[in-house]
Amino acid sequence: MGLVHMFIEVKKKADQDIFIDPPEGLLPPDYKFTVDTWGRGGDPGSRVSALGQNAHYAHMVQTRQFRTSMFSLTISGGTARIMRWDRSGVLVTEAFDYKTNSKILIDFVWRFVKAKPARQGFDPTAIAVGSTADHNSFLAAIMSHVQLQLGLDPETDKKEFDHEVGKHYYHGAITRLTIGDFDIWVSRPLWVSQAVVGRCTAGYWGVRCDTGDVVFVKDVWRTDVEGVELEGDILKDLQKKGVKHIPTMLCHGDATCNGLSMSLIVVRLLTNFAIGIRETTRTGSFANKPWVKSLHPQTTHLRRVVPRVHYRLVVNTAGYPLSTFKGSQELLNATFDGFTGRKALSPLV
Repeated sequence: MGLVHMFIEVKKKADQDIFIDPPEGLLPPDYKFTVDTWGRGGDPGSRVSALGQNAHYAHMVQTRQFRTSMFSLTISGGTARIMRWDRSGVLVTEAFDYKTNSKILIDFVWRFVKAKPARQGFDPTAIAVGSTADHNSFLAAIMSHVQLQLGLDPETDKKEFDHEVGKHYYHGAITRLTIGDFDIWVSRPLWVSQAVVGRCTAGYWGVRCDTGDVVFVKDVWRTDVEGVELEGDILKDLQKKGVKHIPTMLCHGDATCNGLSMSLIVVRLLTNFAIGIRETTRTGSFANKPWVKSLHPQTTHLRRVVPRVHYRLVVNTAGYPLSTFKGSQELLNATFDGFTGRKALSPLV
């Protein structure tokens, strides 16, 4: 799934279609796009299972690649649908017969193949690193930090040491992220969300390209609504007020096309961005379009599609979760530091 550009899910029978197209005219109040209410046959349970299968594929691709969106095709018997996924939801076309109306499918596949990576949904702010020297520098920094954190001797504890390094480094796969004024290498995420839509948080041990220092990178799709205070701004404010036992922020900000060629910026403006040159979701921007038919006019579900912006935060503290403590002393020290930091916050909140 780390190499997939677009996935195609094929079912033998038409009644295995995930969705049910609405009838013409006013939709009945009980209409649901993913449940068979029209007596077309087939097992509604298998339809829901098929939807979950497609959602799982979308999740697998978007957690193994740096993506702003992605496309997929679902084929059931002689009909097909085109789907576009992002972190706010999924857009689905009406079913079309690809045998009698093959132009739709042919045009879509032809345009997709000819499109630049940004139009296909790949994140242009994440650049694959091919330099052997850079790979060696990243690996050396991660190995040194693992040894510092765990006190392991690479020679006497080689199996355990290699296992711990492998949590942060996937051989041959390093990506450079530009966050603010810093370039940072990352490889294998330490943790990724299991959600298909939402914040979809991922966390990495990263390495600063300029100094070789190991940092922690938090990658999220934050809500794009007024009044939401950025996590980086909160940490920055707490640091100014002298609060101890909190992560030291290095940089943060929304992912943008800064530093990219103008041709790429134009592509991004015309495709994956709704506002400016920030990386934003677009599903919600189609909610009020006249061709949207998936829900009854009296419902308000589409109004709850949350617009999101791709946001990254980098802190200088890259450690291990509390669950990995090796004894009572480590647990009590970490807990004491946490309570001390929380106590310092009390007069400020």
